[in-house]
Amino acid sequence: MKFRHNGLTSLVFIAAAAGYVTYLGMRNGDSKVAYVAGGIAAGIVIATASYYLLRSLKGRLKLELDQKSVASGEAITGKLHIRTKKSVHADRLYIALIGQQQCTGQTRSTGSNAHWEEFYRDELDVMVEQKLHAGYRQTVDFELHAPFEGQIHGDAHVEGMDPEEVKARVETLRSIAKALGGRKRWRMIARLETKGVDLANSQKLHVSLKSV
Repeated sequence: MKFRHNGLTSLVFIAAAAGYVTYLGMRNGDSKVAYVAGGIAAGIVIATASYYLLRSLKGRLKLELDQKSVASGEAITGKLHIRTKKSVHADRLYIALIGQQQCTGQTRSTGSNAHWEEFYRDELDVMVEQKLHAGYRQTVDFELHAPFEGQIHGDAHVEGMDPEEVKARVETLRSIAKALGGRKRWRMIARLETKGVDLANSQKLHVSLKSV
């Protein structure tokens, strides 16, 4: 079983909810509900702690960005530090620029539900199918580029199209995206996919999108 960032966040919320249910059950004298909810909360806490322990025993990834803010077309450069504490088979190690947009939906139980949906991803492979020995250390330089709006909302730059028509199409796409979702956030992530628990690290980044 592999945990992802969003999965861990969900587990934390579930544990908190179970803890609250435990409190209500004890306050109302319902010991059965309190024990069940308490057991769920304890199980989630133990699973989360085990996940971080197993990951720390394997090694560590650390991203360093040369820029904290970029505009469309500009290079995003930095270094990825790779350290292993035990022998690891890297199925895949990659760096990715990820854009997420806050969206609001409706659920029957809670009403409005704000969540983040990925709208952009650009990946760069660092290594594939490689055995890393215990004590492996390497620092890798990387470079990606911030996207233009046309790369996110569809290919608005059609060959032979009038520049003004291209601009109008991008503005239309921008208006649609704004109406469908809320604020955006960007992250650079590094992930080493391996058997069991992956190694991962991420850094926040601001991207100012331009149409051309």
